[in-house]
Amino acid sequence: MAKKAYNDPLYQKNRKIVLEANAYTCHYCKGPANEADHIIPVSFGGGNEIDNLLPCCKSCNSTRKNKTRVRLKYWNRKY
Repeated sequence: MAKKAYNDPLYQKNRKIVLEANAYTCHYCKGPANEADHIIPVSFGGGNEIDNLLPCCKSCNSTRKNKTRVRLKYWNRKY
């Protein structure tokens, strides 16, 4: 199901908006961002709306997986 979210035209449109609005800077590590991370993961019912997306680099996005930001804070002190 999560893979389907990335093919959604709304996700593609909002991903571009979020990346451009944040100067292609990763929210987590401040490196160059090329993806948009879901704040509330799609697997937990999160959508592709702009207010549910953060700019993110591939490394941080794959590390985070489907953790919510609260769970992530305790799972990895980097965030």
